[in-house]
Formats: sequence, C-alpha cells, structure tokens
Amino acid sequence: MTGLLLWLSKRKAFTALLAAGYFAAAVFPHKEVSRVFDWMAEAFSFKVYNSALFAIFFSLMIVLWLFILKKIRDGEQRRAKVASWLFTAALVIASYEVLIVASVEAIHFIQYAFLVIPVFALTLRFGDTVFWVTLMGALDEAYQYFVL
Repeated sequence: MTGLLLWLSKRKAFTALLAAGYFAAAVFPHKEVSRVFDWMAEAFSFKVYNSALFAIFFSLMIVLWLFILKKIRDGEQRRAKVASWLFTAALVIASYEVLIVASVEAIHFIQYAFLVIPVFALTLRFGDTVFWVTLMGALDEAYQYFVL
C-alpha cells in the first residue's frame, strides 16, 4: 500500500483525475443503481434483501479488517496501529448502528474507503484526507437529496 501511495503522490494530476473520476462514477449513477436495489427489494421481502446486503457488507468488512490486521502484525508501531484500528472499527460499527436504516447504505463505507487512497496520496495528511472525503460524502448526499 505504501508503494501505491508513493507512486500516486508523485503523480498529482493523474491522482486528482483518478479521485475525481472515481467520485463521479460513485455519485452520478445513483438513480440507475437505485433501480436495481429497488427491484431486489420488490423481488424479495425487504427483510431478506436487507439481511443479504448486511451479510455481503459484513463479509467485505471482515476481509478488509483481516488484511489490515495482517499488515499491522507485520509492521512497526503495532500497539498504536492496533489501537487506531480498534477505534476505527468501533466508529464503523457505531455509525452503522446509529446512521444506517437500510443495509444498502453500508456501501458508502467501502465506497469512501477506496476514495481515501487517492485523496491521501494528494494530501499526505490524515486530517486533510478526512476533511476532503467527508466533504465529498456530503456532496454525494446533497446530490441525492436535492437533485435525485
């Protein structure tokens, strides 16, 4: 991952286009993606649909977390990284419990986890990355609310 971040950080214009393109690809087809998820909710009961999406989301998160834990185990500053990972995991679980009404919204966790990579390569600062990705998430939600 460090190699990818270094490579992207040396190619700012490409990385900015990558981040903007990824963001646009994640935001603008909401209507089309919603049609698919609406069809699934109608084809199955909402309970089955929501449970299936939760199982998929949970499985992806476990794979991602195992990958991160493996990287932590093999690296330096393990205690600080484990503490950070546990804090992040707690925030993900808490926000899921508090903010998510339907499991389809859980895709935002994964969607923005991938967006963090090019944004961090551009800023090389944790706080700036959180700010910009949060702003992009707010723009995504504003687009859904005001346009769609």
